[in-house]
Order: sequence, then structure tokens, then C-alpha cells
Amino acid sequence: MLTCRQQSFLCGSFAAIVCIVAASVASANAAQRYDQYINRQTGVVRPPEGFATNDDCWRTSWVYASLVVIRANDQQLYERLKADHGLDISLVKTFLTYFRDNCIGGDAWKRPTTLTPDFSRDQLTPLLYLLACIHVHGPDDCRPAAKDILQDLVRIVKKRGAVSNTSGGNVDGNLRYVIDVVAHKFGVDFVGGTLRGIHKALFSGALKASMSHHADVPESAHRVLP
Repeated sequence: MLTCRQQSFLCGSFAAIVCIVAASVASANAAQRYDQYINRQTGVVRPPEGFATNDDCWRTSWVYASLVVIRANDQQLYERLKADHGLDISLVKTFLTYFRDNCIGGDAWKRPTTLTPDFSRDQLTPLLYLLACIHVHGPDDCRPAAKDILQDLVRIVKKRGAVSNTSGGNVDGNLRYVIDVVAHKFGVDFVGGTLRGIHKALFSGALKASMSHHADVPESAHRVLP
């Protein structure tokens, strides 16, 4: 289990995104709807013009993790997002179901938009956060797809140590500990014993290094997750 301090840091990093979304809602022109960037068939969030086009899972996971947290903590803001921008919680299930059915399995995971087998750990990290948010806050109908994704993630990392053949697909020890923590929440076993302790030590070291650059965690961030 993550310590309270570790959870607070992760929440602090994520709270910044939640605040950005909230501020955007407060100031945005209602005519500029956020759902214009969403593929309704897949749930994938496409980039605004001028932004990277190959970060589809990264972008989509952060948007929906934000939506899950906002819905759990600020119902009024969620209803504004839903009414003014078409950001309905059902989109989370749409995306996870699409991702499960089209992007996992085999010897390499695929990117949701291009379906090319070059998925990376940079795309994986926010996806894990989204799955962790779903465990805490729901919605419940997303849990089966989330568990299926984690089961295949455990399978491919155990088999290959990576989610794709690219250099960015390697999954190192500190990220394996995060996978183990999130998978365990869904009843999926990954590692145990001495190996888990090694992964935890690597994660703690990486976290301490990151915390040295993020000393001030806002008090509100402590309440993002219980």
C-alpha cells in the first residue's frame, strides 16, 4: 500500500490538473464545447490543433481521471461539464471498453488512435491513475473492463518486461510497483515477496526524487482521494 505521504504527493500532482479543468470551465465560452475533441465511438480525446497527436491514451486518461474525481468531489461542477461540454461519465466506459477490445493482447499494446504497436510507459502511467480513480470512485460499470486491462498488463509485463517493442515500452521496477498496487485493488496478482520489496524501494526512491521538486503540496490535494 502507498503511504499517506505518497498518496498526498500523487494527489497533489493530479490536483493541478483538476484545478486547470475547473478553471477552464469557469472561464470558457460555452460555444467551445470540450466534446468536440472526443470521438463518441471510441471515447478517445483527440488533441487541439498544435498539440502532439501520438499522446492519445495519455490525454484521454488524464481527462477521464479528472472527470471521475470531479464527479466524486464536486457534483455541481460535474453537472456543468456535462451540460455545457458534453463530458458525461459514460464516456469513461466507452474508452475503457474500446481500449480493452482493440489495444491489448498479443506481444505489444497498441495506441488507441493509430492502433500501431508502439504503446509506451508514458501512456501507461496516466492510464493506471485512471484505473485507480475508478477503483475508488467508480463508476461501477467500468470495473470489469478495468480489471481485464490490468490482467493483460500483468501478463505482458511478466512475459516481456515491456508493453511494446519500442524503447519507450520498457516497464521498470518503480512502475511495476505501481502496477502491483493498482492491480491488487482489482484482485489481480502481480508480484510478491522479495521482488515486490525491491520494486517498492525503487518506487520510493523515484518518488522522493520527484518530491524534492514538488515540496509544496496544496492542502486541497489531500482530499482528492481518501
